Formats: sequence, structure tokens, C-alpha cells
Amino acid sequence: MSNIDPLAVIQYLQLVRLIQLSATFAPVYDHLISFDQEVKFIWKHRGISAKIFFLIVRYISIRT
Repeated sequence: MSNIDPLAVIQYLQLVRLIQLSATFAPVYDHLISFDQEVKFIWKHRGISAKIFFLIVRYISIRT
């Protein structure tokens, strides 16, 4: 019928899982290492519109 190697399928699925995991944690790592700069440049300054825009761009993008 078909010549699909089960071991190759399992290896491929493991590779896909690792790629998904790394793509998930890359933005989280970026947020962690740049949090001090975020506080310094965004949250300690006056104004609300830039902060709202920053929140939308920075933290809503994590959920997608």
C-alpha cells in the first residue's frame, strides 16, 4: 500500500514540536531580557497614548 516509515513520521513530528516550542519561547525570552528597558523608557515617562499603543503592540502580540 504505502511506504511510510513510522520512525520517520515520529522524528518529523518531534522536529515540528521543537520548532513550535522555540517559536513560542522566543518572544517570551525577548520580553524578559528587555523588561528593564521597557520600564525605563516607557513606564517612567508622562503620557498615556504611547503607553496604550505600546501595550497593544507588545503584549497582545504574545497571545497570537
